[in-house]
Amino acid sequence: MEMLKKYLAAEKHDFAKQTLKQNLNHLTKEKTIFDAGRGWYSTVADEFHLDTHPVEHIVKNIRKEFPLLEFSCWSTEQIKAYFHHLQARFVTFIYSDWDTLTTLFAQLRYKYDDIYLNPKKEEVYKNFEIGEHTLVLRPTISEAPVNKNYATIEKILVDLYLEKDRLILIDGSEYDRVFKNVIRPSRINISKLLRYSKRREVKDQILEKIY
Repeated sequence: MEMLKKYLAAEKHDFAKQTLKQNLNHLTKEKTIFDAGRGWYSTVADEFHLDTHPVEHIVKNIRKEFPLLEFSCWSTEQIKAYFHHLQARFVTFIYSDWDTLTTLFAQLRYKYDDIYLNPKKEEVYKNFEIGEHTLVLRPTISEAPVNKNYATIEKILVDLYLEKDRLILIDGSEYDRVFKNVIRPSRINISKLLRYSKRREVKDQILEKIY
């Protein structure tokens, strides 16, 4: 709603705050617009549904080995349909507290050979390669939008924005296609997206892609 008020003010339209709120509530009840997170609305009725199947086996394995561990997980395979170029190999990201990553890494190495512990750009240039089952472990960022141990699409979009350069996954134009292909036909939680992007210090970059 803040963005709408700024827009109306820029266009020099007079409005009362209460009237604006009432109109938004009315349009929501009439299903002309839909809730897209705190203070955000969308004309898209269908919510985005994320397929968790590609990472369910990894989540299950980690839960079995570390039943009390707080972690989240996502894979580029979950969003393969939104890329312009066909993706044949995928990367799975696992996020947990920094203090637990080394132990988690050591345990997962018994089952997954192609695994990297928080790789930096120098390591990526030297020996990073996407294989059949590539895993990347990263430290958790607080306030990340997750559902149990599964990253939400809002988290994935922000993380992918950063990882596209860190791991040289895709170029900027391909990321833009993924972003638009996700948000145009489906409704996501913009409030969660921007809150998390702020935590990751890329809010301005993500905000530009919404408009």
